[in-house]
Amino acid sequence: MISVFPDITIAVIVLIIVVAIVLVARMGILPKKSLPYLAAGLAGVFGIALFRKLRQQDLQNDLRQREQGLKELEARMRQTRSGVDAADQQLTQALADLQWQKEATQKEMLLIQANTDAEKAAIGALQGEDLFRKFDQVFGTQGT
Repeated sequence: MISVFPDITIAVIVLIIVVAIVLVARMGILPKKSLPYLAAGLAGVFGIALFRKLRQQDLQNDLRQREQGLKELEARMRQTRSGVDAADQQLTQALADLQWQKEATQKEMLLIQANTDAEKAAIGALQGEDLFRKFDQVFGTQGT
């Protein structure tokens, strides 16, 4: 927010300079033809200074807003990250369950195809890759 006192100070300084120029011009020390140029020059200098000050304040406000936006994004990112971690854990558990179900189904299918108790005992002992290889061997598939 723009403070009132620096603006009033600048206005008072410009008013004092203008009054001094008018007094000096009335006393005859300063030619009357140069008065508008001098006043315009002073107004330009103070106008540029005021513009720079206002622009700097606008940029600072914009920077504060962007920093606030970044803080909000960071908070959302942390919240989302915790949600993603939980979802990743659930995915890992679901994949493990799916793998277990797949092995159980394949083992059951192999047991149905087994003819002897020795084959059934051997199939019952199979796990993981050995089970998949045996399943591929019996059913001719690629680990479905």
